[in-house]
Amino acid sequence: MSRRIMAIMGCGLLATAALSLTGFTALGGFSATVENNAGSTGSGTLLLQEGVGSTICISTGTGTTSSTAITGNDNATCPIDLFNDSNLDPGATESTTVTLTNPGTLAGSSLALDPGTCTQSDNSSPGGTSNTYYGTDTDFCGELDVTIEDDGTSTCVFPASGSPCGAPSSSGTLDSLAGADQTGLPGLGAGDSTTYTVTIGLDSGATNADQGLLATVPLTWVLSQ
Repeated sequence: MSRRIMAIMGCGLLATAALSLTGFTALGGFSATVENNAGSTGSGTLLLQEGVGSTICISTGTGTTSSTAITGNDNATCPIDLFNDSNLDPGATESTTVTLTNPGTLAGSSLALDPGTCTQSDNSSPGGTSNTYYGTDTDFCGELDVTIEDDGTSTCVFPASGSPCGAPSSSGTLDSLAGADQTGLPGLGAGDSTTYTVTIGLDSGATNADQGLLATVPLTWVLSQ
C-alpha cells in the first residue's frame, strides 16, 4: 500500500512541472535584429594638379611630384616655367601648353588665374651661354607680349576676349598682366582636365637696350568649389 501512494505522488509532481513550462513559453514573442557596425562618414578632396611635359605639381605637395599627405592646400614651390624661353629675339614667340587636372573627389566650380608682379633682372645665361653684357631698359616687362588661351573654349583669357587669341602684341604685356586676375574660368569636375596655351614674345620694336635681360612673373592657379 505504501509503495502505490508514493508512485501516485510522483506522477503528480511531474504533471505540475510540465504545466509550468508550457505556461512560460506562451509568454514569449518574435524578434529580429540588424546591427550596423560600419557607420562612418568622411570628407572628400578638392585638388589641383598642373603639368607641363613630365613635370607635375599638385596643390597639396611640393616639388615636382604629387604628395601622399595633404599638409596644406598650397604649392608655392612649383618649378614649372610657363614662358619657357630665355633666349628670345625681337618678333619671336614661344608657346607652352599647360594641363590642369582635378585629381580629387569633389568638383571645383570655378578656376582663377592670379598673376603676380613682373620683375626684371640681368639674364646671366641666355640660351645656356654665360653673359656679362646687359641692356639698360628699365621696363623690359613692357617689351614682352603675352597671350593666354583657354583651349577648352577657344577663347583668349589674356588679353580677355570672346574669341581665340591672336599673335602677342603690345595690347597685352607682362606689365599689364601683373595684377590682372582672371576669375570665373570654367571649373573642373572630379577627375577632369583642361589645357591652357601661354604664348610669350619679345616685341618687334625691342632695341639693343633690351638685350641680355630677364623678366619673371609668378602665376597662381586657384580651383574653388
